[in-house]
Formats: sequence, structure tokens, C-alpha cells
Amino acid sequence: MDFYHRSAYSCLSNEDWVKLGYEYLREDDLGLTSDIHPLFQRTNASRPSGAEHVWPQYKSEGEYESMCAEMGTILRMASKMLESPDSLDFLYQVANSPRKLSETGFSNQKLPCKEFGWHEPPTQDIWRSMAKDALRRLSSSLMIQVGEPQANPAVRGTIAMTSCTLNKFPNGVKINDASKPGIASRITLNQDCILMLRDLNAQEGVCTSQRLSVEVILAMTLCHEIAHALAFAVDWEFLQRMYDELNAANLAFREGRAYQPRVVGTDEPFYKNEKMAELGKSWECRVFGGQISWSGFASAPLFVSTGPSFFNKDDKTPTRGREKRIVRKYVISLHFIRNMHRQAFWDQVKRDHTWVLYINKTIGIEYQNPFDDTGSGYSSENDWPAEVSGRLSRERNGQPVPDPSDAHANETED
Repeated sequence: MDFYHRSAYSCLSNEDWVKLGYEYLREDDLGLTSDIHPLFQRTNASRPSGAEHVWPQYKSEGEYESMCAEMGTILRMASKMLESPDSLDFLYQVANSPRKLSETGFSNQKLPCKEFGWHEPPTQDIWRSMAKDALRRLSSSLMIQVGEPQANPAVRGTIAMTSCTLNKFPNGVKINDASKPGIASRITLNQDCILMLRDLNAQEGVCTSQRLSVEVILAMTLCHEIAHALAFAVDWEFLQRMYDELNAANLAFREGRAYQPRVVGTDEPFYKNEKMAELGKSWECRVFGGQISWSGFASAPLFVSTGPSFFNKDDKTPTRGREKRIVRKYVISLHFIRNMHRQAFWDQVKRDHTWVLYINKTIGIEYQNPFDDTGSGYSSENDWPAEVSGRLSRERNGQPVPDPSDAHANETED
């Protein structure tokens, strides 16, 4: 990370950045060789006849391979993150846990909030096998595309977004034989992020840490969006509301009546006792121990923070309870980012490793909520504090707090 972007976090010293790994980078053992998950392959045998490829923009295997030359590391990394132990535990709940009414709040659809995650699964091996099967089934309907922000306004200001679609899957999709059909999804990646990565790849050597960070946030984001897509695939109530709207519009057309289309929306359920109903962020919290944030600049660091705050809340996402007045964001160390790129790290991850990808929260920044009334608004676009409150450190006697993860993702050496 260059001096300009370090200076934007003036409360952190150069010594802090050195401790976080941003002074020296080993590259001798970086590189992923593991398989790409069927979710990210061009196509697979489970897709029904007539359905588009997973990546419909790439009309040939050669075009897909050219994309993989740029994004292969991201797709391999996302594949490993998705099938990490904590990820499978969470995705099992998304696919199989019954939704129940919450005792607090109402959704943006003016319906009582729902929550999930309380389902007692069978044995660990069985539920993780069921989660893997749900992902394989999702690969039979999921579509992924790269979208230009000018032509895709919904993707502006984001890394990616997930939308539902009835195209090619008018009868919905099923994640398991016992469930009712839900709705298919399309993930759109912001082309600007891909162009940023292409530019970093062209600058050999000088931008290595920046490239590694961008690849990690793109892999995390793909998994974040997969959580949304899986939730759509089991949301049979949303599918039914879409059918009801289509039937009402068709009836009005046949009868020669004017019809004002209604916006058919859905809200995701809360995961257990969480304060924000946003399953991508819930996946991040379960897998990494907090929500991930990034300013969007190639030279800026990645951060992890716990709980919703004025940094990541908006008026579209159901929340409950009051947000905290103080927000603490911890810098994600380059040690962690580097390990995400090491095949040797992933090869040592075992199925009984919990917290295997938890990010060590050692050095960070504390911000104060700029709103007098912490429940008065959620916009984080224009109301971030101009000055930080100060440096955070969870070191003990100048040394980082011991890493809780089994596979030591935050350690500097093997």
C-alpha cells in the first residue's frame, strides 16, 4: 500500500503497517492450483437443456479460458472459501433451516420479519455433505456476468450484485428434493473491478500487494453473492408472489384493462440473533469473524468489523435494535491475504477446523457515529466522519493477540 493511502489513516504508524505485513512480501510460494467449483465453471452437466451457460457472455471455451487467465486465482480462492468448514455450516442453514417469524420488527415488505439458523442439523458430515449438494444444485441454474456500470446502474458503486430471474427457469429451481422451488439468480460483477485487476496485473512487481488484496475482496464478494443466490433458490414465497403478479398482469391484458405493475420484493431473513438481515454479510461474519469493507481504491486496505454500523447500513436492508455509537474497523493483514493465495495453506485445512478463516483483529481504527440520534439515518455515502477517533490495538505487550484459527491464516510463517 502506497504512502498516499497510508496517510489517509494518520492514526496508524509505519510500524503498524510493518506488523500487518505491508512492508515485506514473500512471493515464492504463492499460487493456487486447486479445482474451480462447478458454480464458476463455464457450464456443467447438471444444467438443463436450453439453459444458458454459467457465464453466458463467453460464447466459447476459449473465451472462458481467456477470462480465467485473469480471474482464475479469484475463482479458485472463492471455491475454497465456499467449502471451508464454517461456510458449509452456514450454507447448510440457508438451504435447509426453516424460516420462523421473529418477535421483533417488520420487513421492508411490511411483513413480520423472519429469522433462521436454529435448525439442529444431523451429524457434521451429513450436513456439510448436504451443503455441498445444495451448491452443486445451485450451479445448475446460476448465471454470472460482468456488467458495465453505465449499462447496469444497479451495479454502480458495488463490487457485485445478485438479482433473481425467471428467464430459462420459469418454474423455479430446487435445491433439494424436499423443498418447494425457489427462484434462479444472476450475479453481475462490476466491470470496473475487473479492469482494475487487469491494470494491476500489467504493473509487475510494484503493485503485488494491491493485486493480492483486490483478488481476495473479489473472491469474498463472489461467495457473499452466492449466499444471496442460495437464499433466492429456497424462497418459494417470493417465487409465488412473482407468479401472482404475472398472472394479474396477464389477466388485465386479456380483459383489455390498464394495469399498474407492482414492485415485487422480498427481504432476507435474519440469521439467528443478528441485527441486519443481509445474508452475504452474515456469511462474512460466520466465515471471517466480521463484515468485510473496502473503499474501492486499489491501494486501500481491506477492513473487518463486527456488527452493522453507519458504515454499512442502508434504508433497504431490514435491521433491528440500535446501532452502536462507536465503530471499530480492523485492518486485514497482508499475512492473511497472502495465505489466501497459498495452496499450502488450503491443503492443511481440515474438515474439523473451526474458525479456520477468522481474521485476527489486532490493529485498527475507531470511528464515532456522526449522528446525534444513532437511529436517525443509515446513509454512509456522505456522512462518514472526516476525522478518525484514534488508533485501536489489541496487542499484548506489543505483540499481536494469538490467532484463534486452527489453520493459522494470520501467521506470518508456516
